[in-house]
Amino acid sequence: MPLYGSAGPNLLHENQQEYLLQNEEVVAGDASVPVQLRRVKGLTYPFGFSVQVAFDDDPGTFQVDVQDADLDEDDMYVTVSSLSGNLNDSFVGRVELPIVWTKYTRVRVVTLTNPVAITALISR
Repeated sequence: MPLYGSAGPNLLHENQQEYLLQNEEVVAGDASVPVQLRRVKGLTYPFGFSVQVAFDDDPGTFQVDVQDADLDEDDMYVTVSSLSGNLNDSFVGRVELPIVWTKYTRVRVVTLTNPVAITALISR
């Protein structure tokens, strides 16, 4: 799993993308590094985001949760959306959250029956 060390989560600005997982083999229960979502000022606030999840092969039965928190502590993250199906023929799915008030976001692999690599890309 990637680590962000003492610098803390990267700050994700509007119109930016960042990999939460990048072609990584994870097991059920693993969580990605989080990102901090920049608070957008003005009439466009809140500003949503999307997460695209790609498996390098058929994942079998799976569930990937998108989790948010206002404090970057493991027990503070709550699931706000889940992806457990509706993949395209290339084993890619996505979650869109158009209205977001949270500070930190990550993904957590809840279920994964086949040993495949996962890439999760967050976009604002």
